[in-house]
Amino acid sequence: MQKRCFAQYITWLFFLIAAIVSVHAENRDLITRLKFKQLSTINGLPTNEVRRLYQDKDGYIWIATTSGLCLYDAYQVKIYKSNLYSPNLFSNNNIRCVSEDNDHNLWIGTNDGGLNLYNPENRHFIHYALQENQREEGFGSNNIKSVYVDDARGLVYIGAHAGGLSILHRNSGRIENFNQRNSRL
Repeated sequence: MQKRCFAQYITWLFFLIAAIVSVHAENRDLITRLKFKQLSTINGLPTNEVRRLYQDKDGYIWIATTSGLCLYDAYQVKIYKSNLYSPNLFSNNNIRCVSEDNDHNLWIGTNDGGLNLYNPENRHFIHYALQENQREEGFGSNNIKSVYVDDARGLVYIGAHAGGLSILHRNSGRIENFNQRNSRL
């Protein structure tokens, strides 16, 4: 009985080792086939200061930089940036964060420029920014650090530097603020 258990143990151990060696060989083969490409200003980025990377639902890579938003399609870089020829793209070119909703719209947070909504289908931008006289109704700060879209509830959660958390109700456009002054944050 003990010899039979020992033989089964040795057999299972042999198959386990063979499986590990096989998987390791396949992974090594996979690793040798991986190719990495470095993107920089040489390849078309407006700056080497990258803040965030985001892969959208179609597989494209959006690169948030301090000088605009870049779209990388594995072949080329397209830059979205406000300038003299297209002044209404972003409220600020210093992009901090990117998120996507179920309609493929991009929610783009900027440094001191508020939040931008980009519809890639019609290439239309909507700007949400705090005006000084709207501190109670608008975002707590225009320095947007993070954005999370909750499509099921129709809400956009906005994290702002020194401004707490803001919640944008997409259907009504109403904004709720939660900060140190009005909550337990």
